[in-house]
Order: sequence, then C-alpha cells, then structure tokens
Amino acid sequence: MIPRALLTVEHALFRDQDRRVIEQELLPQRAKWEVDGVAPREIWRKPGAADLLCPAIAEHYGGGAEEVMRELAARQLGFHALGTPG
Repeated sequence: MIPRALLTVEHALFRDQDRRVIEQELLPQRAKWEVDGVAPREIWRKPGAADLLCPAIAEHYGGGAEEVMRELAARQLGFHALGTPG
C-alpha cells in the first residue's frame, strides 16, 4: 500500500465517522426522501452533532478550517450519490 502524505490520522478518523453517519443515518431514509421529493430538515442533526458539517469554516466561527476535511465529506456524500450540501 502506498502511504498517503496528505491525509493524517485525524483525516482518516473524520472520513470514517462521516461514512458511518451517512450509512447509519442517511441511507436508510433515502428511498422515502426520493418518494417525498425532499429530505427532512432533521437529517442535519446527527451530522451536526458529530461535527461533520462545515469543516472548512474558520475555527473562530466553529468550523475546522480544514479544506481537506470538506473534500473528504463531499467525497463520502458523492460516493453514496447523495449530492453535496451548499
């Protein structure tokens, strides 16, 4: 396996946590959202509680100031064909 110089252990933990939240909280409800034509506002509560939202926002505003984290989150959403927020 080729070592990744860009991603840290923190990045891997963030990606894994993001993947778990998507798989456990979002994907089970996806079929209903497609029928309804809208995802409920409540879906943001679990990712928000897990500090997965807005990772590229400046730290003094409550974000992680980490552009790599935003890209990791967007890739997880794209992997599951859920689109990206924003």
